[in-house]
Amino acid sequence: MPTTTTHRYPNVPLPTGVAAVFDWRPNDPLPYRVVLGANRAVTDHKVVVQTCAIQFADGRIDDGGIVAPSVTVSHACYNGRGLSSSQTRELAARLLEAADELDGWIGTSLP
Repeated sequence: MPTTTTHRYPNVPLPTGVAAVFDWRPNDPLPYRVVLGANRAVTDHKVVVQTCAIQFADGRIDDGGIVAPSVTVSHACYNGRGLSSSQTRELAARLLEAADELDGWIGTSLP
């Protein structure tokens, strides 16, 4: 006998550029999930830029009710080594790319 699976959450498309997504979390009035953009690295350095946002089950991106969309800059295994001028320019470019990605997520998620 065939069985039917009922999904608790709809099949909501991910925003463009999402590299990782977490499971849905219950929330009133709409469940949400955390979406992450790709890690944007700087050549020959451990600094990484990444986007993060909350996506609701209706496809919208949270404007800050739970957590506003953001860009994080992390530095794994910090060893005190700074960035060269070319690495600094590369980091600036990665930050601009991340800001553009967030703007795209927000702009394309409006009803």
